[in-house]
Amino acid sequence: MVESLVPKKISISIETLPVFNNSDFIYQPMDEIILNFLSNLSKKILKDLELRVEPSYAALGFWLRKSNIKKIVNENKDIFLMKNVRIKPIGIVFHLCPSNVDTMFFYSLAIALLAGNKNIVRISSRLKDPLIDKLFLLINELIESEFQLFINYLNIIKYEHEEQYNQAVSLESDARIIWGGDETINQFKAIKTKPKVKDLYFADRISLSLINAKTVLGLNDNEILELSKNLYNDIYTFDQKGCSSPHSIFLLGNKKETEVALNILYNKISKIAETNYINDINSMASVKFNRLAEDIISNDIIPAIYKNNYLTITELTKNKIPHTCGLGYIYYKSINNIKDLMPYLNEKIQTIGYFGLTKKELYSLQNNSIADRIVPVGKALDFDYIWDGYNILMEMLSFKYII
Repeated sequence: MVESLVPKKISISIETLPVFNNSDFIYQPMDEIILNFLSNLSKKILKDLELRVEPSYAALGFWLRKSNIKKIVNENKDIFLMKNVRIKPIGIVFHLCPSNVDTMFFYSLAIALLAGNKNIVRISSRLKDPLIDKLFLLINELIESEFQLFINYLNIIKYEHEEQYNQAVSLESDARIIWGGDETINQFKAIKTKPKVKDLYFADRISLSLINAKTVLGLNDNEILELSKNLYNDIYTFDQKGCSSPHSIFLLGNKKETEVALNILYNKISKIAETNYINDINSMASVKFNRLAEDIISNDIIPAIYKNNYLTITELTKNKIPHTCGLGYIYYKSINNIKDLMPYLNEKIQTIGYFGLTKKELYSLQNNSIADRIVPVGKALDFDYIWDGYNILMEMLSFKYII
């Protein structure tokens, strides 16, 4: 038995999930009723006193607005103009959600639903965020009112690491969206599936920020505060454990410029974190101290340049960016030009958040970087339907050629 969160909190067997027991696909891709469902959920999230003040949930509510969903539809409308092609939902989609980023699963779920698919979402039993239960409550309220047919399109369940449940759902699914580490992905690759199953894998990734130090030194106090808030949001949302959360900051400029700019940003971000970041200070300090010791032993860093309970910055000594432990633990490197960044980039780099680059520097970054996303600082965690090289909406559709 598994715990069904949507619909309601009940114990249920995999075989009796509503998604499996109704074979009709009554909604077509981009159906207006799907847009209305997502729009109504957006309104509920943004009206909720608890959810709307939490950055990750507020961002989700804002992203689900009808105007944004219609933008996604409009950007992909040309696929419906193809001659001799019939477009349909791909079928039943199995979403395996990460335990480190509480709302991330809902973005891919919304895209799969927008494509007209039926969805089974497996939530990790390690996900303990009480606000996620509030989100499920709002979804259930919609399903129990004017969107009752969505009970056959949206099942969210929770169970431990029972392999038989993963196998049972995988065998019935037409597509799987696997959010997790490389180990989880390899585990699901070994599970028996339909021969034509469509798998989207979101593997271990790391991200970074690239900032022009000279630009920072030319900012006034209000501009420094705005930049620091944007960096704070990129770093501390999801406890720095999102795949697009920066693990390191590269400052572009000469040694004096980068040292002064780093000091300015460190002091400002630390104060913002001290006021806004809610976490156990002792646990944070212990985790970061242990990582600091490990990094020193492995000769990956120069011992901490700056260190307090909320923000630790260490300088990289090798041409690689380790995985951070999160909680405000940042690697740092001073570089003279964009080309100096290239040795640090590999297929694991997902997002580069940039600030203050000249047009020439940004052009060089865009043309030489292999990162999947290059976005302004403050936008690192903004989800889009194009993610990790996938157009998720296109991947969730089935195309039939007819003459």
